[in-house]
This record gives sequence, C-alpha cells and structure tokens, in this order.
Amino acid sequence: MVGKGFKIKKEVNFEKLHKIIIELGIISELAASDYLSPYKEIINQKFIEDFLKPELIARLYNDIAGLYKRNNPTLQKFEYDFCNPNNIEKFYEADTYSLKEKTSKGGYTTFNTVENRAELYDTVLKRAVEKHGDSDKFNFMVFLQGVKITCIKNNKASVSSSFLYHISTEFTVQNKPVFLVDTKWYHLQTSFINDLKINSSQILSAYKAPLSILNIPWNKSVIAREGDYNLLYDRVPHYIVVDTIIVEGIELCDIIYYDESTIYLIHVKYGFSSQIRELNNQIIIAAKRLKDALGSEDQSILNKIYDRILEKGRSINLLSKQGFLDLFKRKITFVMAFTSHLNDDVLVEENIDRFDSNIARFSLIQCSNDMRSNYYDLLFCQIRRI
Repeated sequence: MVGKGFKIKKEVNFEKLHKIIIELGIISELAASDYLSPYKEIINQKFIEDFLKPELIARLYNDIAGLYKRNNPTLQKFEYDFCNPNNIEKFYEADTYSLKEKTSKGGYTTFNTVENRAELYDTVLKRAVEKHGDSDKFNFMVFLQGVKITCIKNNKASVSSSFLYHISTEFTVQNKPVFLVDTKWYHLQTSFINDLKINSSQILSAYKAPLSILNIPWNKSVIAREGDYNLLYDRVPHYIVVDTIIVEGIELCDIIYYDESTIYLIHVKYGFSSQIRELNNQIIIAAKRLKDALGSEDQSILNKIYDRILEKGRSINLLSKQGFLDLFKRKITFVMAFTSHLNDDVLVEENIDRFDSNIARFSLIQCSNDMRSNYYDLLFCQIRRI
C-alpha cells in the first residue's frame, strides 16, 4: 500500500528507465497536495508515542479475550494482516518459523517453533499471557516488543523481524483513519477512501466469476473452519480440493474447478476484512510460481501437487497425472472468493460503505491490477452464507 510500495513491473530499457528517474525527480520537487499524497506519513513522534502505539498495544491486549474463541463469528476481534514486509515470498515459503524472546541478559532464546504461519499471532499472544498473565498490560507490551520471528527454509534462516513489524492494521484515532504498514503510520485523505470504495465496487461488479462456481452456502455456525468448507467440494465432479497441499512452500489454491475451456484456481477466505490482504499475497505468489513453472520444462510442482492430492485421499476426478497436467493447458483464471462477515448476508459490491476495511478494498484493487498486468485473469466470487 505504502512503504516499500514502488516497483517497476514492466521490462524497460536503460533509456526508458532514465526518463522514469527524471520524472520521479520532478514529482519529488512538487508541493504536496491531496492529489499527490492520498496518504501522509505521520512523523510527529510524540503523537505516535502518546496515541498510536498505546492504541495498537491496547487492541492487541484486548484481543487476549478471544484467544480460544477464534471460530466464534459473534466475537469482535482485532483486524490485522500478518506478514514480513521485507520479503513476502520468503515469509510464505518458509518451512517453519522460529519464535524468539528476549532474555534477562539481553540475548534471545527460542520459545516455540511453528509450522503454520496462521498460528504465529496467537502463539505469541499465548506466550505473553503464560509469562505475564492477562492483567499486566505493561509487561505484555514489553514482551511483544522483544519477540522476533525468524523464517526457516531448508534448515536455514532466511528473513527475521520483530513480531510487531509483521502487523499491518488500521483504526481510527481522533476521528481520523490511521494505517500501520511496515512499522510506519499514515493518515488517509478522505478523497482516497472514497476512491477505494468506488473502484473496489466497480471491480467486483465487472469481474465476476461464474455464479455457480462456489454454490454451497457457508454457514459459519455450522462450518467453522475454512478447510472444512473447502472439503465440501471434494468428490464433486470438476472440483479438486488443493487446500493445505503445500509444495515448495507454495499453496497453489484452495479449490480447483474446471470446465471445457478454463481452469479456475480459487483462493477462499471468510469475511471481507483485513484477510483480503493475505489473499492478495497468496494469489500473487501462486500466480508467479505457476507462470514460472509453465514457462519452463520443469513442471515438478504440478507433479508433486497431483501426488499429494492422492496421498491425502482426495478425489482427482479419475484424472491421470497427464490429464491433470493438461488442465493447465486451458485458459487459466484465478478467483478470489470471500463472504460477507456482517450479520446480514449482503452483497459487498452493492454495500461497500458497510464494510469498513480500507485494507480489504485496497488489497482487492491492487491484486486485480497486478494480476492483469503481470500474470492471469482474476475474477471475484462472493460465497453466500444462506
């Protein structure tokens, strides 16, 4: 969104690159305006220390109450995205994650090793409660500030950063929307938020997946876990469940659906909130790796996925390995699938004002643009709850 956000994603020769640099130099000398600065970094350290950091810690501290109730849809929870922004790909591809805490002598010691990145946040909060209880807010804060997360790949450390550095979130302070990204704080301009609403709604309306692609309702009170929902499509003709099948650090998708002309690679999440940023990361990384694999003679990733599907005892629709590989000769389309998380099951595209996550709106727009510019078509599907 901001911070580490500038990338050139098209091939350019030296002459064009030189022109781009000159233009950036001109832009950097222009006076600031709402049009050029839809988000403004907060550099007032006193405001950060007195208001923003305490608010973040307060929200993390209050989230302790929900540690063992994550599947309760009525429980209000802290909305965040958790990822190492220094290297998103290495974070997602890690085999394990080493969690380290500060010792009394100023060093670090490992207190846990986690395989599933989705468990990192809760594991750290549980350790804080284990050490300091649930009524010592000050030491809770001190502990979190001293936790480091190291990504391990092939028994070697790849990237490492503090726990708090991994958190991206948003909330309102003094009636102004505030973002935390890459440990930097930003205010958003009203015009930018309005543009996010308009653009995300238009994208959802314009790029819809086929209506029948995920036609099983997702009642959270009956189907609590995402994995349980995905498995409802196992042994349904033309569907292959790939959820939790991770090959070379990548989960290609949650569900494959195919027809005569197209293979749809579907990524699924419950809710339209900060988790959409995680979907963005997952889809972009999967699309990149798939494009690299199909662009070379080495299709070992797809071969391994096929083998793992059989190992898990899931349906492969009687496809041989070659038949499975041939699916990827059809038109490839990724799908971002989500539900409404509001009490009533309204369509997001028609009620965008009721969904208050700017992270979700921005991530949806960013993913759509990145996919169409660099990889494959991306469609959107809202899973109905009733």
